[in-house]
Amino acid sequence: MAFGLTSPAFMHGEQCTQQNKQGCMPPHYFPQANVMTSIGGDNMSPELNWTAGPAGTMSYVMCLHDLSPNTHWCLWNIPAATRQLAANLGRQKMPPAPAGSSQDSFSEQDDGYMGPGVAGNVYEFRLYALSTATYTPSNADDRSMVLQDLEADDIVLEKVVLRGRSDPDGYD
Repeated sequence: MAFGLTSPAFMHGEQCTQQNKQGCMPPHYFPQANVMTSIGGDNMSPELNWTAGPAGTMSYVMCLHDLSPNTHWCLWNIPAATRQLAANLGRQKMPPAPAGSSQDSFSEQDDGYMGPGVAGNVYEFRLYALSTATYTPSNADDRSMVLQDLEADDIVLEKVVLRGRSDPDGYD
């Protein structure tokens, strides 16, 4: 089975891009529970599920990236045996699950998940399969740097994405 990423919260919008926002109509919208409070949401992470990475995968990194561009959140050192992130992950730097993982967001209140924050923007979860059991970002407090490092690093075996859009009409 091919390396893939899904969520019961919304469907992947393959044609959904910043240039083609019409390619991401419902059911490709993030639910209210998964968007930031600034646009009427609850800012809880969605459940995310994936199939095993390619041979040699020793850990994973998950990031939420706004294609406008701005990286909202990253979680790294996800153990290779993990195939799911439960909804509403812990909000501390080292959440209780998955064990051994660390995260960072642009929030000044905590280090937890920061969902879509602009109505109508296109966002994607990026899951990286790594050839190392532990990953130490060069600047763990800067999600954009974490993402840039991963995009240029040869420890990445493969990347999959799950793309959706926040509701352009907002959330009430």
